[in-house]
Amino acid sequence: MSASTGLPQVDEKQLLHLLASHAAEAFYLMDAKGLVTYANPAAERMFGWTREEMLGRVLHDLVHHHHPDGTPFPMHMCRLGLVMTEGRTLRDHEDLFIHRNGSFIPILCSNAPILAEGRIVGAALVVHDLTARKRAEEARAEQARQFQLLIDTLPHLAWMSRADGACEFVNRPWHEYTGLSMAESLGYDWTRAVHPEDLPRMLEHWRRALETGEHYETEVRIRRARDGAWRWFLARAQPARAADGGIARWIGSCTDIDEQRRAAQERMELLRRVQAAHAAAEEANRLKDDFLATVSHELRTPLTAMLGWIQLLRSGRLPEEKRGRALETVERNAHAQAQVIEDLLDISRIITGKLQLEPGPLDMKAVVEAAIESTRRLSDTKGVTLELETGAEPLPMRGDAARIQQVVWNLVNNAIKFTPRGGRVTVQLRPLDGEVELRVVDTGIGISPSFLPHIFERFRQQDGSSRRAHGGLGLGLAIVHRLVELHGGHVSAHSPGEGLGATFVLHLPAGVKTPAIQADVAASSSPRDGGSLA
Repeated sequence: MSASTGLPQVDEKQLLHLLASHAAEAFYLMDAKGLVTYANPAAERMFGWTREEMLGRVLHDLVHHHHPDGTPFPMHMCRLGLVMTEGRTLRDHEDLFIHRNGSFIPILCSNAPILAEGRIVGAALVVHDLTARKRAEEARAEQARQFQLLIDTLPHLAWMSRADGACEFVNRPWHEYTGLSMAESLGYDWTRAVHPEDLPRMLEHWRRALETGEHYETEVRIRRARDGAWRWFLARAQPARAADGGIARWIGSCTDIDEQRRAAQERMELLRRVQAAHAAAEEANRLKDDFLATVSHELRTPLTAMLGWIQLLRSGRLPEEKRGRALETVERNAHAQAQVIEDLLDISRIITGKLQLEPGPLDMKAVVEAAIESTRRLSDTKGVTLELETGAEPLPMRGDAARIQQVVWNLVNNAIKFTPRGGRVTVQLRPLDGEVELRVVDTGIGISPSFLPHIFERFRQQDGSSRRAHGGLGLGLAIVHRLVELHGGHVSAHSPGEGLGATFVLHLPAGVKTPAIQADVAASSSPRDGGSLA
């Protein structure tokens, strides 16, 4: 027992051996020449030499004599040897030692000199085997390499961001698509690849996801570097959470959906066209029904009047002074029926492409004057002033005189029909830059803006009911439009609105060459009265 502490005396060498025997690290003691004087059991297990084989031998020659490539590693180059020569202490030095079987072992060692009276009498070396740690590091590195390979092989633009949303990684497809390097994509620099119109919306969605920790998803256009094209992508991200539930980072991708989006737009456009075609078909059916009702009305009304007067004439009870009026009424209604039939024939020829022109030299001034005269009776009956403004000189041109007169008659008759009593219809004719311009201006009921685009369509009428105030089939302006086209000209309608009158403007080339149109039914060469817009 110790007199001072009451504890038994312990041999320090025994205590050192006890501690070293139970250590996981290899422990060596060497003399001043580097010869092993002590090696613990861990050293035997770690390098395959028995304690007896190691004692008295230079440690460097046992475990440190060659490089991994097979070249010799002299003692004087060994950093561990500096402990004996210079008295240096070496801490946590990574190196490669050699197992007895020739394999190399990664180690972490610390070496310190042993001093006696100021002299280096030896050294102590502690060695920790790093094989497990290195394998783990290599496994992690291999996993990282495989992950990089996987993420670079994906067809998506993949990325990772910190918890605050700043980008910290993008994959190779991102570089190749956007042309931005890793450095150019970090933080929020990646936003330069996003379409300026989409960026505010995208950032708002991203901000909301960062605040709530919810799944992030939005559609956005991203610029392709090789051709500058903007393509649609579906951007998605999920939070990767730490053990405590907090967000460690965000993992996301951008998937090209441009083709799908185009296909969806095409489907929507196709659906829109189908719906429009369906609506057009329904409208066509309605117009057809209205037109048939109108035709029936336009044929029945004059026929009823003629039959009534004929019955009175045949009865012999009609006074002599009314017989002339009866015959005049029958004649007028017969002409009305003939006009309806002629309009139907003309529109049939137009639809089947059999409308024929008989072009020849004509005086446009004379044609217009003839058409005006044929409508004078209607204007006088309605109390509408009809004026013609034209120069004194003839306006020679080439065309089908009868068809052009039909056009003028239709336009003037239409204007008179829709101008109330006391109104005015002005016909203006003048030469204009190799063309002949005809304007028919009225102070009538005008045309609504919604109907104006349809004014020259077949079977379209601003008031389609058979009981409307004005007669006609609604074919006159459609016939006008087609006849003017066949003469190489064009006609347009203008109106400030309902109740504000209307203007029809006709342009015909002065030296027109009419298309060669084959016809099964030749058009009449006499002037024809056309139907009116109703």
